[in-house]
Amino acid sequence: MWNVRTTTVPSGCAARRADYSTAVDEVERRELGMKRSGPCPSFLPSCDGRARPRQWQKLLSETVLQVVPRLWSLLTVLVYPLKVFSQVLWLLLTVLVYPLKVFSQMLWSLLTVLVYPLKVFSQVLWSLLTVLVYPLKVFSQVLWLLLAVLVYPLKVFSQVLWLLLAVLVYPLKVFSQMLWLLLAALVYPLKVFSQMLWLLLAALVYPLKVFSQMLSCLFGYGQVPKVVFSERSPPYWLDSVLSKCEGLRRPFVQTWWAPDGHLQSIVHVLFTCKPRYESEYVEMDDGEYVCLDWHSEHSMLAGDSPLLIVLHGFSGCSQDVWPMVDEGARRGMRCVAVNKRGHGEKSRLTKPKLLAALDTTDLRQIMTLLRGRYPNASLVSVGYSAGAGLLCSYGNQYGEDSFVDAAVFISPGYDTVKLVLDDGGMMSAVYNYLLTFSQKQIIHRHRDVLKERIDMMAAMKCKTISELTEHVYCHLNGYHDATSYWAANNPMAGLRNPSSPTLCINAVDDPVAPYCNIPLEVFEELPSMVLVLTHAGGHCGFLEGPSANEWSCRLSADFIEAVLELKSS
Repeated sequence: MWNVRTTTVPSGCAARRADYSTAVDEVERRELGMKRSGPCPSFLPSCDGRARPRQWQKLLSETVLQVVPRLWSLLTVLVYPLKVFSQVLWLLLTVLVYPLKVFSQMLWSLLTVLVYPLKVFSQVLWSLLTVLVYPLKVFSQVLWLLLAVLVYPLKVFSQVLWLLLAVLVYPLKVFSQMLWLLLAALVYPLKVFSQMLWLLLAALVYPLKVFSQMLSCLFGYGQVPKVVFSERSPPYWLDSVLSKCEGLRRPFVQTWWAPDGHLQSIVHVLFTCKPRYESEYVEMDDGEYVCLDWHSEHSMLAGDSPLLIVLHGFSGCSQDVWPMVDEGARRGMRCVAVNKRGHGEKSRLTKPKLLAALDTTDLRQIMTLLRGRYPNASLVSVGYSAGAGLLCSYGNQYGEDSFVDAAVFISPGYDTVKLVLDDGGMMSAVYNYLLTFSQKQIIHRHRDVLKERIDMMAAMKCKTISELTEHVYCHLNGYHDATSYWAANNPMAGLRNPSSPTLCINAVDDPVAPYCNIPLEVFEELPSMVLVLTHAGGHCGFLEGPSANEWSCRLSADFIEAVLELKSS
């Protein structure tokens, strides 16, 4: 063992640090325990087997021991004010918030004091209601059980009775159905036979009816037309106008080879003479053109010659009204037939627009044009079928400013709502289909233009006027449906307010506009309107004589001349 001697460095010693470090190293070396006395040679490793510390390691350790305390003191000096500031801020916030906390606690206590009685009262009230209602609840349950006990047997009895009745009645039901089938099997052949018999009788009787009418026509049997007018009509109706209408003074004898209304209507459409027209195209305000067909001799007349404007029917054109145009020309009138927009072979639409039945836009422009072109001439007009309705609506719309001095309506339809819509319409189904077919031909001719606005496929499938109105005219004129369209295009409103002396000509056997649709009371009330009824004539036909001359044209011309003569006198 080595004798270790401890060297104590008194505190406050002023010895140098280098000497102190050397002394410390000496002591540490001895304390580590050397195996032999005496210092180790400098060329050998240390006696404890460790390497001797170098000089730079000593300097580093000394530097760390000196710098770290100073850094810690510096950080303490810098951070301490922040710590103090945060504590002061926390105290300040505590001072400010604490009153609010105390106030909220006091408010909560106050609300608790106020609400608690209400809570207790509600609980007491609920308990009281429970005490009162519970017996009722129990009573209702007991009553329900009692009723169930009493009613259930009745329910079971009714079900058993129903089953018993079903067992008894079902065979009767099956028997009745079998009996009905048996009767149907027996009656259906009788029904078919009766229909066939009716058709056979019709086929046999109709030729006899036509033959009897042909015989009466051949022998010159006819009936004097019936004249309907108001008792308030002025005397000149009889003295100056009606007395000069030759057709009213003798019987009307229809053409012998077209004696009934069907043949009269068909011949009027199919066997019209070839017209001699000079066409004029007039541009409307919207850029569309309307064709006016003038009688070929109109240019040879004087400027003050009466101007006759003729309007065609529902699906017709100027060719259909040629007999009236020719009759007027032979009476010295300047005659023109107006083709409605899109009607007639010469008309070509440039815009997807077909006017509504009573749209007077084009007619007003034409009337204004002709009034300006012939200011000294009297304007008179004749309308066929739907053209009569248009002329009637025009007179009602413009009144005394319509420029028309006299008007004639040939086979007007009057109330078109009843004629076309109500319960399938008063019009015969066959003629309804034929008129629809002719309208579809007009639409098909202008398909390239109209397909922009309407469904051509749906339009071509229509079989009635009502359907065609729904798919075509409602779309082109902004109507919701066919009912609203025909309600707005019903000429009955204009019929009650004529703007000039008016003559209406109808036939009792008209298959398109039947006699039951003629408002006789209107003619009995209005003093300026006259209705002439014939027993035959069909729709717009009124053919008489072997050559099938139109009696209505001569009567219309006589009426117009009489009215103009009366006005000029």
